[in-house]
Amino acid sequence: MSLAATIALAAALSSRNVVLVTWDGVRRDEFLGEVRGPAKRRQLFPYLWNVLAPRGRIYGDPAEAKTMTVSNPQFVSLPAYQSIFAGRTQPCTGNTCERIGVETFPERLVREAGFAAADVATFASWAKIPLAVEHTPGATFTNTGDPEELQDIPAWEDARLDKYTQRSALKYLTDRKPRFLYIALDDADELGHRGDYPRYLDALDAYDGWLEELVDTLRDLGAYGKNTCLIVTTDHGRGRGDGWVTHGANLPYSANVLMYAGCPLDPGPTPFADSPMMTSHLDIRPTIESLFGLPPAVCVQCGHALVAPAASSH
Repeated sequence: MSLAATIALAAALSSRNVVLVTWDGVRRDEFLGEVRGPAKRRQLFPYLWNVLAPRGRIYGDPAEAKTMTVSNPQFVSLPAYQSIFAGRTQPCTGNTCERIGVETFPERLVREAGFAAADVATFASWAKIPLAVEHTPGATFTNTGDPEELQDIPAWEDARLDKYTQRSALKYLTDRKPRFLYIALDDADELGHRGDYPRYLDALDAYDGWLEELVDTLRDLGAYGKNTCLIVTTDHGRGRGDGWVTHGANLPYSANVLMYAGCPLDPGPTPFADSPMMTSHLDIRPTIESLFGLPPAVCVQCGHALVAPAASSH
């Protein structure tokens, strides 16, 4: 059997599915459940921390003297997303970059694991997300907005409101049961740049509720949902103090991110490894590839799979 056939067979035999969720511009402080200033708010992300975290892993928690960082030196969105999907830091230096120039892991799932393009799906609020997900347009399924949704304006300059992305993604999840689903949300970063901290917190409250909605949907899908793993992270953080409204190379704190990984409906042990001292965006691609039984790339610049040794044979 050829190497390609062996890899495709291993991926086909893997019963796992993966949902990746990114929250654009959610600062590590708020991800950890902290609230800036004297605002009187309930705990942020109670579902994530009280229900999901105990059965999964948290990467980059400073309370454990651990860090997770973006992999690009600009600490902005498109370079971050391209690095996540390439598994290596990309030459993109800003949000005006062209389409990614290398094969991404969703494309590899189609080419090498033999998944149908419709079973490798992206639902994104920001219209530029496909520039990070595919180097060949149409290699996978992508959805960044329908005309009627974009009429609910003013939304954002080049993004639809997250409520539409969430709704469309969950409908697709129910109807299609894709092997890999990526949900990319954007409202938090837009509100952060506007300096609207109360509405930024409202967006985070919505994100936590949508995580619960996502897991409830998976539960309704029976064996499929039981075999689905969930990864949640951000593309970059934000500054501190007056700098909280933005991010970038001049605000080093915005390099800090956090990540949750778990299989919330699987009663067995989590396939995710204990958090090392340092992780980065570059570890996401090899982690997902390993869950599907695909051998990750090995190189000086490559990340490392955050998966227990026996997990890739599930």
